[in-house]
Amino acid sequence: PVFSLVEGQALLVVQQDSTAIVRVASRDTKLQEPLNGPEKPCAGAAVGFGSLWITDCASQSLHRVDLKTGRSTAKIAVGNGGALPAVAASTDSLW
Repeated sequence: PVFSLVEGQALLVVQQDSTAIVRVASRDTKLQEPLNGPEKPCAGAAVGFGSLWITDCASQSLHRVDLKTGRSTAKIAVGNGGALPAVAASTDSLW
């Protein structure tokens, strides 16, 4: 895996060689329906506002993936200038 993060009662696992983001239930460790991720996930992801926000090195963009439907709902061009992007979320902001 490239990285993982906790979302509610599940662990999200992002793999570099796959656009699917694996969701593992914490109560029984069973695989849940995967999320549709970007083409080439980078090192940045955060959970906030009912979505997974994840960077895509292929398109130099930030994707918003709805946690309920598992589908990408937005793609925002941000560029990365050759650096690995990072994402953080708080209760009222996304950086």
